[in-house]
Amino acid sequence: MRRTVLLGLVFVLVGLSAPAAAEVVVPGAGSGEPVTATQTFDEHYNSGGPAEGSVTVSQTADLVRQRVKVSWSGLRPTAGSGVGASYPVVVMQCWGAPADVKRENCWAAGRGMEPATFNDAQPYDPVLFGDFGDIGLNLYTVMSFTARDGKRYSWDQVEVDPATGHPVAWPDGSVLPGPPPDLSQDTYNFVLPPTLIGETRADGTGSADIELLTADQMPSVGCSDVNACSLVVVPVGDPNCVPEDQILLDEWKAGCLPHATDYSSMRDASTWKTPTNWGRRFAFPLSFRKSPQVCTADDRSETTLTGSPYLGQLMASWRPKFCLDGNLFKLGYTSLGEGDARRQFTANLRERRADGVNAVLTSRPVAAVEGAPVGHAPVAVSGFSVSFVLDDADGREVLDLKLTPRLLLKMLTQSYTGAAPGIETHPAISGNPTWWGNDPELVEVNGGLRLRDINVAPSAYPVAVQGDMDLTWALTAYIASDAEALAFLGGTPDRWGMKINPKFAAQVLPYDRFELRDDWRVPANSPTYKEQLWFNLVANQVASVVGAAVALVQARPTATTNETIDNGKLVYKRPERQQTGNRALLAITDLGDSLVFGLPSAALRSRTGEFVVPTPESLTFGVATTVLDERTGVLTIDHTRTDGRAYPGTVLVYAAVPTRGLPAGEGERYAAFLEYAAGAGQQAGVGVGQLPVGYLPLPEPLREQARVVARAVREQKGDVPPAPQSVVSNPSGRGSAVAAAARPAVAPAAPVATTSVSAQPSVVTSSARPVTSAATRVESSSAGRWLLPGLLGLGVLAGVMAPLATVVATPGHPVRRFFGGLFRR
Repeated sequence: MRRTVLLGLVFVLVGLSAPAAAEVVVPGAGSGEPVTATQTFDEHYNSGGPAEGSVTVSQTADLVRQRVKVSWSGLRPTAGSGVGASYPVVVMQCWGAPADVKRENCWAAGRGMEPATFNDAQPYDPVLFGDFGDIGLNLYTVMSFTARDGKRYSWDQVEVDPATGHPVAWPDGSVLPGPPPDLSQDTYNFVLPPTLIGETRADGTGSADIELLTADQMPSVGCSDVNACSLVVVPVGDPNCVPEDQILLDEWKAGCLPHATDYSSMRDASTWKTPTNWGRRFAFPLSFRKSPQVCTADDRSETTLTGSPYLGQLMASWRPKFCLDGNLFKLGYTSLGEGDARRQFTANLRERRADGVNAVLTSRPVAAVEGAPVGHAPVAVSGFSVSFVLDDADGREVLDLKLTPRLLLKMLTQSYTGAAPGIETHPAISGNPTWWGNDPELVEVNGGLRLRDINVAPSAYPVAVQGDMDLTWALTAYIASDAEALAFLGGTPDRWGMKINPKFAAQVLPYDRFELRDDWRVPANSPTYKEQLWFNLVANQVASVVGAAVALVQARPTATTNETIDNGKLVYKRPERQQTGNRALLAITDLGDSLVFGLPSAALRSRTGEFVVPTPESLTFGVATTVLDERTGVLTIDHTRTDGRAYPGTVLVYAAVPTRGLPAGEGERYAAFLEYAAGAGQQAGVGVGQLPVGYLPLPEPLREQARVVARAVREQKGDVPPAPQSVVSNPSGRGSAVAAAARPAVAPAAPVATTSVSAQPSVVTSSARPVTSAATRVESSSAGRWLLPGLLGLGVLAGVMAPLATVVATPGHPVRRFFGGLFRR
């Protein structure tokens, strides 16, 4: 239920650094639900127009590193667009409680002195802005930033006295020259140039998403579960200037008049800091959830699970619960590609090292080791996501995107040219589209979608995670199930003439590592990128699934396509952020990280031609169309059986734990973890220990399976219980009648080629390895029904921060033993 805080005009008396003004301060400690505040503006905000406006923030409590949506109504329409627009809305993360927050505490650009602040009816504070001792020179001062630790920074580069090293405007040395040390591309979270301007439509409404950062990413603001922070929204209106006879320049006099939009410098985004505009602010409390850092204060020995990056968000929620509960234990988690995690686990089954991996999180079965029985207990249902940030040819954000297996295969096989200079010399793909955005196949399946072909090189390929990943296997198993994709892999062009990059013609599907195979170099006579390995430069590589999601949030490719001179040397760097209206980037990531940042997921085409997005229902149907590995009880989605209601990216994650040979006490602790995963851990919510967004609550048959395995782990007698009959017959826990009623509406697919798998070249047909050898199951109507909460709707902005794996200083630590290749070339 939405909480509404209706506050009228509030007057406060403060000093020069925060002048007397009207403002809205939202009380309380924040809310996991949307919070709305309303205020009546001063007479200058919009002379002759509406005088009351409201702002809503989607979530203000139990926050982690995530995005929240800020929306508004009743505000003054923005005039113009871009950096020079008049009457924008500025959204900032600041430290301090709403009643105490000051301008200098806000993480925001646009700090330079400008005419609106210089001429405001409330005089500016020379301690805050600096003082050159000359009224004319003071036009070039900047508003300083005060970090949580009390240090002050000029933020912008300023003139420094060479004799003292102090900024000339602060000769006492109270302000350090330059920005705080944590200001970087990765901490541009403010809705202000160079990142984004919040614009208000003609009807007075608008919205913007802002990435909120914790003390781990932004220590100068230092938001945490113990440090108060605020989200400040400043609607920029007309200035309130000093009397006309005190204004120095005629153009300033004209700019001080109401509605003088020709003088945007008096009402653009950089004027958020004028005493008048600051007085119009809405300030919302931000409270952050306890993070896994609390486990560092737990002096108990740690019981660790290693593996599945799918569970990064989940374990960040569960770990603080375990570490703070005296009846549980200190729970550790190391995120590691599942292939490497399984290898370390099976090696330890043989070696029984004291520092070895005793339990692994995986979505594929662990290889059998003679004399070392292992139980596989389901702990989560989630999936992979092809997430995106995209603007169309008119600069409007695209929120719905359809992808086919063949389109994904094209992206993974370096079959787009990336608009490479000299591409006509490439021996095979010079005639292919430059990127997925102008591929006729994508345009057709998306109803004629028009995108901008602007600087396509860093957008030509999706952001993809390095390492031996089950996510990669799941994605390529989905591709391998499609006859059209296999035909393309086998050398059959699509009907528009696009061809596979022959470097990938014999590639085996599915596989667990993304590869870079094309070694074509830009010709030596090219004006740019001379003799560079082009397809390496345009590859968007990251080390983690959360890194892929963050790249999208920041609309910043990880390709190294910026050719520049650095200290006299030619280097290739990551490009800057893509600006709103010109964004185009895909990322292959997990649902937990995608949804915590509010990223849309592409609809993937099913075997029956329907395009399906991840929802509670589509994940449930994904569970219902799985195939069972009888040896281990592990379920994997069967793409040959999906009926158009199942999300093709559905994945089940298991904890694989020995049922014999664990050190004393370890069996009891791992059993307690499995029981928590089958019980209290499935309560959906944003609080500590709850199931965050991006995960489907385990259906009852899977909970039963987890409890059965937990007993075997606790007893340590070597038993490996078979999957319960409910898992064999109906793991989703839903009857067919309920499933049919919950079928989501999806758009039909465009006509596809009817080439059969058997018609493909033998090298391709034989390379499509089976995902598992197993017993196939039909959906049963006799099982109990499992009703799902609305947990995974796109745009839900809640969740938890993906933990960073702690690399301890012991030779046996899993990450220290991670020697697997990254992207193979």
